[in-house]
Amino acid sequence: VREVEYGVDLPHDVISAPARSANAPLRIGFIGTLAPHKGAHVLLDAFGRLPPGTATLRIHGAGLEFPDYVAQLHKAARSISGVELAGTFRSSDIFRVLAEMDVLVVPSLWFENTPLVVYSAQAAGVPVVASDFPGLSCAVRDAIDGLLFAPGNVEALAELLARMAASPAWLGALRKQVRPPKSTACYVSELLQAWQA
Repeated sequence: VREVEYGVDLPHDVISAPARSANAPLRIGFIGTLAPHKGAHVLLDAFGRLPPGTATLRIHGAGLEFPDYVAQLHKAARSISGVELAGTFRSSDIFRVLAEMDVLVVPSLWFENTPLVVYSAQAAGVPVVASDFPGLSCAVRDAIDGLLFAPGNVEALAELLARMAASPAWLGALRKQVRPPKSTACYVSELLQAWQA
């Protein structure tokens, strides 16, 4: 079996996220469907364990299919300072949204393919903290350009985020290693090479 990493075509108007200043709170983001299996509640719980004022959390996503779950997220968010449930945005604004983050968290509780938001974040130079599932770990290199944690482990996620908040230099080192995703053309070329071999 030969594994060939997926390729994507992203818009050319990529806006790179500015580096975090030393004294600023860590800007944490979530982009995804507000559904239980996507794990926004895991992130919200982990964020609530961080020292107050050290970070902010902005959650983007639609939850029309899971209104009870979204109501629970809103209720939990009201009791935690620094959380914003920001709703959805146009797909063309993805890089503007990512430019307002220092780290993207993908706390999925099910086996993912490779969510396109991970590739978008990497194109913008934003490190990704993700659940350690094969579809995510093939794109996020643990402790190199992002971080992986055991799915659903709130304490482990909180510990990683607290360390990021306390160490802008560590976050900066991860940012420097973030690789842009390969193009679809490159992906197809690698597939052809694999078959021809």
